[in-house]
Amino acid sequence: MPGELFTVSTQIGQIFHALGGSPNLSEAVHQVMLQIAPLKNTSPIKADLERVERNLAVPNDPEAVSRARNILSGIEGGLVGQACKPGEVSLPQEVQERILSLIQNEGEIAKEDSQRSLRWNREAYVRNFLREAGENPVIGGRYVEWSPLKEAPVFSAATGRKVYTKNERFQSIRCFKNRGAGFLLSHEKIRSMITGKSRELGGNSHGNAAQGAVRQAKNWRLDWKPVLLNLPIKVAAMKHQSCVEMGALVKLFGKIFEDGEANMKRWQREDPEGRLFVPAYDHLLVVAGQGSLGEEILEDMASRGHDKFAVVAPFGGGGLLAGLGIALEGEKRSIRVIGVNTSKVPFGHDSFKAGQIIRPERQDIETVCEGTLLLDTGSAGFPYIRRHVSDVVLVPEELVQAGIAMYHDFGEIIEGSGALPAAALVFGFIQALDLPPDLPIVLVESGGNIDDDVLEESVHSNGGGRWMEMMPPENRERLAKFLSN
Repeated sequence: MPGELFTVSTQIGQIFHALGGSPNLSEAVHQVMLQIAPLKNTSPIKADLERVERNLAVPNDPEAVSRARNILSGIEGGLVGQACKPGEVSLPQEVQERILSLIQNEGEIAKEDSQRSLRWNREAYVRNFLREAGENPVIGGRYVEWSPLKEAPVFSAATGRKVYTKNERFQSIRCFKNRGAGFLLSHEKIRSMITGKSRELGGNSHGNAAQGAVRQAKNWRLDWKPVLLNLPIKVAAMKHQSCVEMGALVKLFGKIFEDGEANMKRWQREDPEGRLFVPAYDHLLVVAGQGSLGEEILEDMASRGHDKFAVVAPFGGGGLLAGLGIALEGEKRSIRVIGVNTSKVPFGHDSFKAGQIIRPERQDIETVCEGTLLLDTGSAGFPYIRRHVSDVVLVPEELVQAGIAMYHDFGEIIEGSGALPAAALVFGFIQALDLPPDLPIVLVESGGNIDDDVLEESVHSNGGGRWMEMMPPENRERLAKFLSN
């Protein structure tokens, strides 16, 4: 049974990655349905495949293709979870060895790429694994939705250039953090299958990465014990509640993120064989998982005829920005990758400008961008931010609040960190970088988990179009003309 399911999952993965590029996918889906017909306990899979067939039957509809992608992604991950049981590993031996070597020798592969005598080239490893994840259902069954990339007519009108949004609020936890946690825990799943040993999981974050760790622990069936989470005392209430509802053991620890981080590292050191700390950003595999977002952007933009563009993303600990840079090979492909900090948390920006990680003294900061509220830029991703990110800009906190209100006025809910890219664009900070006027821009909307009081305050201060008053005159005039038509 596991072998049959694994074979079917491989076929599902092939269909998933061929979407949009083959005219015969409906027939391929039909053949998979015939193959699973005699298997037991596959009624939900059959129902999902019928939904895929219906969506593929809609001609020239990108939204239907996107829905088909997401359904197939869920089917593939579920099949892998059923097929991969301890002692029944279907991965080639060389891949098993690579993963075990990665786990056991992280310190060695973390050295700079200039030391070519090392067996591992760190960046090449991440990039190769991103490619490999598309072909191998165990590694690629990430339980991550292919989030929609859509045209953004309001932002395009305001700036006079083509703008797209990559909406990570579409994920099951309403943010991108499923990606890094899923990629790291897919490796932990393989490790546990090879060794026959499972480890207790723990995490620390402002809430989004914690949700990702808990969700992916369940997806990969690694939650044999409740995931232990440290969250700051001032964590957003909705993020705290979500973690508890998913079954995590939550401890409110310390005033700032770094308090919980240090505590969780001590927790793992006490029993490294039996415990695994899932970092929010500062780990090679987390960086690689966030890079899957860049892979999606590449494919989606290519399907729209764009091989040169800019991607603007929030900059917290640097896992997302580094992953995007590696996947997009920023600069090398004439793709610009741009990070955004709020002026209240400028430490990523300061490190980037200095060319080295700047570690400020401990401080308690209030910001609507709590997802980027980190004093320490991650050492795992910073070398690739330096190499592949073209610039980092600062946006005043009041304009981030205006960005939240702007989204709300158009019927969308977004958290402060997720609003950073759009705020940087419409309020003129991206234009100041003097990008080519015909260069399309992709805004990464990283999440939508915002507490009601933060949303209400932002809307009360800037809603009803008052945010337009803060735009550069030329942007405001273009947008006013667009909205009046």
